[in-house]
Amino acid sequence: MRYLLAVDGGNSKTLAAVADETGQVLSAALSGGCNYQSCGKQAAARAIGEAVGKALSAAGLERVDFACYGIAGADRDKDFETIRGLIAPLDPARESVLVNDTLLALRAATPGATMARPARSTPSGTRSTRSRGCPCRGTRAPRSTSVWRRAAPR
Repeated sequence: MRYLLAVDGGNSKTLAAVADETGQVLSAALSGGCNYQSCGKQAAARAIGEAVGKALSAAGLERVDFACYGIAGADRDKDFETIRGLIAPLDPARESVLVNDTLLALRAATPGATMARPARSTPSGTRSTRSRGCPCRGTRAPRSTSVWRRAAPR
């Protein structure tokens, strides 16, 4: 069985969830905000590490096959470099991708959503974007996203 870690890190909270390759969500955990531009690098790393650690522990795992980090403040090349530096020592995944947290809503909110045809979203939270009608509100994660295509069994 292969496992996916998904992290949605914003200004006000960080949510980490672990799912298996069938889309079954095994665990989720919350911590504080992780936008290093507003809380600082140490607090951001601590929030990401706390959410990831709790989610992995609750799922009974130490490592995963793939991780997707959607982190607020990942805007420019310098930001991506900084955030990758914060994530690297904490990352339990064999392969990882980092995107801006807003991209998570645009890509995952509805089945079949792509960058060319994004899902509708409405502002919510602290300068963030939240999906309307997200299919992941139950116990299964959406398999139509590019993350699942990369993590799906071949």
